[in-house]
Amino acid sequence: MTGVSHPETETTTKHKTIPPYNVIILNDEVHSMAFVVTVLQKVFGYDEQKACLLMLEAHHNDRAVVWFGSKEGAELKQEQVRSCHEIIRLPDGSDKDLGPLGCDIEPAC
Repeated sequence: MTGVSHPETETTTKHKTIPPYNVIILNDEVHSMAFVVTVLQKVFGYDEQKACLLMLEAHHNDRAVVWFGSKEGAELKQEQVRSCHEIIRLPDGSDKDLGPLGCDIEPAC
């Protein structure tokens, strides 16, 4: 009895690539420009010039992409931005917490 021959089947595996994510800061009328620059320097390690340019982009366009990378990295950066609160001193000597800077993440196109 002869062996039955089967044609070889070609198997291809397609890997689904995970798109990078953008971290976006949002413009608002609450936070000072200096606070936004400080957050960008603290969280992303940007120098003052780069942080100022990104702050101005958000100011003029209502948003600015400030970082991109893995989804997990973007979620971490978003949480770090949101952990920074601007606190101002009121005339009566009390402090007011203005809350965190607006920050979103979205898949990069």
